[in-house]
Amino acid sequence: MHYNDRSQGILVTRKGEFQFEYFLHFNNTYKFDTYAFLIWAGEGGPDENAADFSLLIMNDDIHLKVIDLFMKHYSGNGIAIAIILKARELFGKKIISSSNTNKSFTSEANWPEAIQRVWQPLVDQGLAHYDAPNDHYVLVDVI
Repeated sequence: MHYNDRSQGILVTRKGEFQFEYFLHFNNTYKFDTYAFLIWAGEGGPDENAADFSLLIMNDDIHLKVIDLFMKHYSGNGIAIAIILKARELFGKKIISSSNTNKSFTSEANWPEAIQRVWQPLVDQGLAHYDAPNDHYVLVDVI
């Protein structure tokens, strides 16, 4: 994927279908390449209410780290979990959460709300586990 390439798809959640697009993006805040996603309901393209999801492309060529997950108007629709699972499918890499101690950049944090609403439900479903030494959650490998 190149910087100007955009791919689109449909994300199916327990609350319906949503449109998404993603693209390779150099994140000026974090000074890393990321995959940036925009997710929205309905036809057309994203607007100011679109959910944002970003994955940091790690240098190890194995992991992608969730660094931004802002649901805006779509909180409670199952989008956060669905887009993490979709990212694993799209990229075939291990998806990990942000960390509060093993940080890739200064402002990185795994917020309690993200743990409660996204990562712990993934653990409860057997889809992720907590890696205590690295202080992050890891989506389990594709079966």
